[in-house]
Amino acid sequence: MIETLGDITAMAHLGNYYAEKIRGASQLALFDKTAKPSQRESAVKHLLLAADHWKRYAAAYGVQYRQPLLYNRVGWVDLPAFAAKAEQDVSIARLWVPGTVPDEPPSRPADRPFRK
Repeated sequence: MIETLGDITAMAHLGNYYAEKIRGASQLALFDKTAKPSQRESAVKHLLLAADHWKRYAAAYGVQYRQPLLYNRVGWVDLPAFAAKAEQDVSIARLWVPGTVPDEPPSRPADRPFRK
């Protein structure tokens, strides 16, 4: 039962990480279009919360499993080490310049419909 509760705690932090990361990305996208500093501040706030949840997820996971235990198609996964990537998201948001994302993506020939 304790292991199950530990897994639930870890998954809750993982879910909260993604929720805050999506909120931060949304606010950063709005900042990119509007250049309102309050939206960048909101993005940074959400991304800081996301980084905190990632650290809590890695800690909860580490209580029950050896690190690195996860293995996927790219090799061994070290969850605590990925906290640096979450913190990098915060740095990116702090340095973001409005207008970085173009209004329209570049068109590719494959995106055009067939001609008659």
